Amino acid sequence: MCGIICIFNTLKLDLLQTIKNRGQESYGISYFNKNRIVLKNFLGKMPKDIPFNIDEFYKDTKENPIKYIIGHTRYSTSGKKIPESQTQPIMGITRIKNKVEPYILVHNGNIYNRTRLKELYHCNISDIYSDTQILAEIINKFNKDSWTELFIELMTQIPGVYNLIIGTREQVFIIRDRYGVRPLCITKEPNTENYCVVSESNGTDYEIIRDIEPGELAILDKNGFKSEFVYDQLDHKSIQSKSIQSKSIQSKSIQSKQPNFTPCLFEYIYFCAKDTICDNVNITTFRYKCGQQLAKNDTEFVKSLMQTNNDKNNYNVIVVGAPETGITSAMGYSDYHNLDYHQVLYKKNQGRTFILDETNRKKEFTKKYGILESVVKGKIIIIVDDSLVRGNTLKTLIYQLKECKVKAIHIRIAAPPVISPCYFGIDIPTYKELIAYNFKGDITAINSEIGSDSLKYLKVEELLEVLPSKNKDSCVSCFTNEYNKELMDW
Repeated sequence: MCGIICIFNTLKLDLLQTIKNRGQESYGISYFNKNRIVLKNFLGKMPKDIPFNIDEFYKDTKENPIKYIIGHTRYSTSGKKIPESQTQPIMGITRIKNKVEPYILVHNGNIYNRTRLKELYHCNISDIYSDTQILAEIINKFNKDSWTELFIELMTQIPGVYNLIIGTREQVFIIRDRYGVRPLCITKEPNTENYCVVSESNGTDYEIIRDIEPGELAILDKNGFKSEFVYDQLDHKSIQSKSIQSKSIQSKSIQSKQPNFTPCLFEYIYFCAKDTICDNVNITTFRYKCGQQLAKNDTEFVKSLMQTNNDKNNYNVIVVGAPETGITSAMGYSDYHNLDYHQVLYKKNQGRTFILDETNRKKEFTKKYGILESVVKGKIIIIVDDSLVRGNTLKTLIYQLKECKVKAIHIRIAAPPVISPCYFGIDIPTYKELIAYNFKGDITAINSEIGSDSLKYLKVEELLEVLPSKNKDSCVSCFTNEYNKELMDW
């Protein structure tokens, strides 16, 4: 999972901040200066004030047929993590009708089956290269009659997982794989021809035109925005025939119907910013309803809690969300039972520990939260968190709360137990790091390990019930250990 963006026509640098939540290993921006590509990549988390001269941009792009900037924030999920060499955007050179075509590329996703890529394109799949670098190597080898033909081959041969923005001097291409695992949308400033293609719609004054459809190629150029094709509308027999004739392609049969739309459920649970709307899902509404479902499941527990503590006015119980992504669900929980909501936890550090590498994650989770000690002393605390993956942060937080002399700590998780790795763009690469896997899904044992008085999760079917009908086939592999084989064994 990364953040990708293209700001088209008028450059508004603050729009780059909309992808800040999606990666903090590195960030970068790129554009065309006449026929030359300007590339500015930086290590670390994107700052509020990006070291970029906007006047220089307008001077450089004055004679360009179109003006745009492409940006990226990186969160690595495959290959060796070598931040210095894996920053994005990256640039490449391909050939269209034997004419040299330089391009800028950014990618969000994870292409799992590298062996198949090597079979198809004889590319270097060493783990020192990111899947983005491998994609660029493949594109660099092409000599197609058009960019459209190039993207049709990529989309038919490589099922996922990828969102791509590729910029040339005269056009910007937007590609979403045919399963739509990662979010991508097109937005527009009202009453203008200023567009922004972005992973998420959060925090902008641009209006969402729509999501990029699974299997879609769209184009931005001097004429504005248009859709070039959608995967299920392609002539698959014709494409298969062309592929077989190519010496570099060993074609498998290409399916003739559009596959199920399988967006990542973990995007809605954790990664998306709270003010995002993507693929018909209002993230705030979704998380609030998850909290309400947790509360509904806890009706007898809350009733017993009030009776046991002789607390008719609920004064002794505090509901709190684990900042930031647990807060909305916690509000849903507290509203359902009319319990006192008080944000007694606050983040000491900015950023997300989940998306850090293991070494930095361990350094940060011990100092992640501050606690309002005078408020929590002697109280029963119900903590609602978005998910429980490794358990390190929550275990430390529970210990800190006990030091503050709380009466009891009950943990409620607005997601099912994470029992298996993700191979499609979330940095959960192994079973052994997952607390639910290590305890074989035994919730009593997990509760004992983290030190809480009780622990409850939502079920997969309860999460899916909250989603719109279009999203019912969301990817839930990390909760079920059942994978879409068409994204792994193609």
